[in-house]
Amino acid sequence: MRQGTQSAQFMQIVIVLLLASGVGLWIAIEKTMPASANDLKVEVGNLRSYVSEAERLIEQAEAGKTTENFFQVEIEMLREKIQDVGEAVGAEKPSPGLEEKLSTAHTLVRAGSESLGRLLFLFNQPQQMDGEKAKLEEVFQQAIALEKSLAQESEATGR
Repeated sequence: MRQGTQSAQFMQIVIVLLLASGVGLWIAIEKTMPASANDLKVEVGNLRSYVSEAERLIEQAEAGKTTENFFQVEIEMLREKIQDVGEAVGAEKPSPGLEEKLSTAHTLVRAGSESLGRLLFLFNQPQQMDGEKAKLEEVFQQAIALEKSLAQESEATGR
């Protein structure tokens, strides 16, 4: 009876080790594979979403529906998220043919992050906020176009 329990425990340990090594192998393979159009599309979609949130936040601030502290905290959080997108995009080696789109994504990340950095200190300055909102709208529109282009490429290549 005792030997059966030890055998069952041994089998459980072996199964756990096999699962852990399988997951480790999968992660290693994913990290070394070049970024696909779909991978980049997801990151650009995240960027677009964060920029859109910032635009809505500007509108709320201009309408007097938020405090300066809340505005600054939220803008800084969105800026950090955009910087995370930049790190994710920067860490990926693009699939052949995606270099230009990856470069465009980097440019959009930089523009969005810089604009949000300037916005941190513009609460109660509607004209300057509108200027940054216009810049963010440009980033938003370019992100939409890039995302659509990447979606088409992803469908064409199956990746």
